[in-house]
Amino acid sequence: MSEHLSVIVVAVFGVVLALGVGAVFATGAVGGVDGFFGEDSEPPKLLSFDTATVQCIDDTISNSSTSIVAGDANTNITYARNVSLPSPAYGVGNATFERVNESTYKLAVPIEEQDNGTRDCPGAVRYTASVQIPAGEDPWNIIIKHNNSTETTIYGNSSSSPFGGSASAGGSVSADPPRNQTTAST
Repeated sequence: MSEHLSVIVVAVFGVVLALGVGAVFATGAVGGVDGFFGEDSEPPKLLSFDTATVQCIDDTISNSSTSIVAGDANTNITYARNVSLPSPAYGVGNATFERVNESTYKLAVPIEEQDNGTRDCPGAVRYTASVQIPAGEDPWNIIIKHNNSTETTIYGNSSSSPFGGSASAGGSVSADPPRNQTTAST
């Protein structure tokens, strides 16, 4: 009878151990493992950066759009924006994307002097940047900077599970404080 009880105890212990190890891997609790049903996350990176042809437009509408796709391991964010250029000699340079801290990232878009001898207007251009951040680093923020000046901040929350992900986002616009501020009293 004692041998039979030992076999049952060992069998129950084996089942409990197998369930525990399976739960750890399925939830991704082991570093570097996102579970049997998901993929390993990749580090943050700039996937693509494209600019349209510069247009001579009298009234530039400074609009932007954001698209977010949450996956098992990564969240892909596409951000597009119209930019007014300061003079005919300026254009949009190559963007960079970097992690600032655990959940904040910076997309730097330089507006810089270029060889644009054929244009006779300051112009406007639209750029589109696609970036990737690891899923589950929530909430997250992406600061969009043009020449070290913050244009906007996109913030979001992605949820990642072994069975898929979802995301939501919002944004805020900030401007430099006004210079030469005066007040009048009557």
